[in-house]
Amino acid sequence: MTLSSGTLGMYADDGTGNKVMIGPIFRGRVFNIIDIYNETVAYPIRALSTANVFFLPKQRFDELKEDALFKDWCTASVVNNLSHVVNFSSALRVSDIDLRVIRMLEACYLQMHERPPEGDFEIEWQLKQQEFSSLLNITRPYLNERLKLLKQKGVLIIENERAIVRPSLLSNR
Repeated sequence: MTLSSGTLGMYADDGTGNKVMIGPIFRGRVFNIIDIYNETVAYPIRALSTANVFFLPKQRFDELKEDALFKDWCTASVVNNLSHVVNFSSALRVSDIDLRVIRMLEACYLQMHERPPEGDFEIEWQLKQQEFSSLLNITRPYLNERLKLLKQKGVLIIENERAIVRPSLLSNR
């Protein structure tokens, strides 16, 4: 499946039966290949905004799955998506919450552009605050407090659906 517009969230079981977001999926991404191969839903996907998703019909998938180039493409897509989940997980390990926000935005940028940001960067703000706070494993009010502080420091400028992120200003505190 390919996401052509909107934003999706990938979820996993937290060990208590609850589903937690393990990463956003932004437009242009290919996802759920493992589920098609296994014919199960390993990681449920939910729309976080109005989204257009193109599906490869199961019959067509079955026709293509023995093709070597198609297998290579599927493998590359799965590895790429797993690397993004690892980047989101790595951002969560940062204990300083302001730095965690920046690391998560860098992980989002990497997924959107297939390259890490260099220095200050601009990014589309595609996640609602509730989803972003869930991804960061903090409450929405606490996220609002931290975002306000980051804006006051000039580290984060949010205009409409774009954000300018200045990690260099965060390290000067």
